[in-house]
Amino acid sequence: MFKKTLTPEQQAVHDIIERVCWAQGVKNKAALERKLSLSDSFCAQKIKRGSIPYALLDQTARETHTSIDHLLYGTTMAQIDPNDLLYIKQGLVKSLRELSEQGFINKVKCLEDLEQIAKKQAADIEHELLIQWNKESKERA
Repeated sequence: MFKKTLTPEQQAVHDIIERVCWAQGVKNKAALERKLSLSDSFCAQKIKRGSIPYALLDQTARETHTSIDHLLYGTTMAQIDPNDLLYIKQGLVKSLRELSEQGFINKVKCLEDLEQIAKKQAADIEHELLIQWNKESKERA
């Protein structure tokens, strides 16, 4: 059947929920609702009402360390400063060392396992960048 055209408000909420799905590592709204124990109609109702799910944005930002601006507005992540490549390398090394010590690297059997490792590494890199940026901010102050 034909899909109803969304109002601008509904489209904005639809786009927000799509970005939340991406940040949470799920493929669609149903998977998001299952993963976060939301009602089966949570996403559809938010879109229908054009109601931004601020609590969901906050939860996702905290859990995934994704920028609220990115989730809410779709703003792109800032360009990486060349000096940040060192911090990215440090985050990768720390993550790989931890994953190796815990025996996860040798247990990879499928794409989902690799995705979990990549998610862990991304979180460790972001954590390392935040540490370094906070140090630099304090040094400038």
